[in-house]
Amino acid sequence: ASANGTTTGNLSTDGSAEVVSGGSVLTGDIDAGTSLFGRAVGTFSSGDINAGSFIDVRSGGLMQLGALNAGGLIDLRSNSDIEIGDAVSGETINFLTEGSVTGGDLTAGDSILAQAMGSASFGDLSAGIVNPSESPDAAYAVRLAPGGALSTGSITAAGDIGLYSEATLTT
Repeated sequence: ASANGTTTGNLSTDGSAEVVSGGSVLTGDIDAGTSLFGRAVGTFSSGDINAGSFIDVRSGGLMQLGALNAGGLIDLRSNSDIEIGDAVSGETINFLTEGSVTGGDLTAGDSILAQAMGSASFGDLSAGIVNPSESPDAAYAVRLAPGGALSTGSITAAGDIGLYSEATLTT
C-alpha cells in the first residue's frame, strides 16, 4: 500500500495480488493465480489482467485496464470513466461508474451488468452462452443502463436482455 502512488512493472503471483494506493496506480500486466484486489484514490491503470478467481478494482479517478480474464467475477467501479479491452469472466462482469464506460467484446458465464452516469460503449456481448456458469443463482442476463448514449455490437444471452438509455441507443 502507498499513500502517494504506486508504479510497477508486470506483477505475477501464484496467489492473490493486492494493489492499494492513496494516490494513483500504474502497473504493467497482472497475473494472479487466485484474485486481484485493487484500490486507488486517483487513477488505476494497468495492462492485461488474468486472475484465477476474481478481479475487483475500484478507483476515484480514471480506470484504464487492458484485456481482462477471470475465473469468477469481474467487478469494476470508478468515480470517473472506465476503459477496458476485451473481457472474459466465468461468472458476472459488473461496471458501476459516475463517468462513462468503454469496453471491447465481453463474454460472461453468467451476466453482464453496467450502470454509468455517462455513456456506455461495448463490442459484442455474450452472457451464459460460452462456458455458462453452474451457479444456481445465475441469471445469464445483459442489463445496461447508462445515463447517456448506449452503443454495443451483437448481444446474445441465455436469459433476459435489458437496455436503457436516456439518449441514443444503438446495437
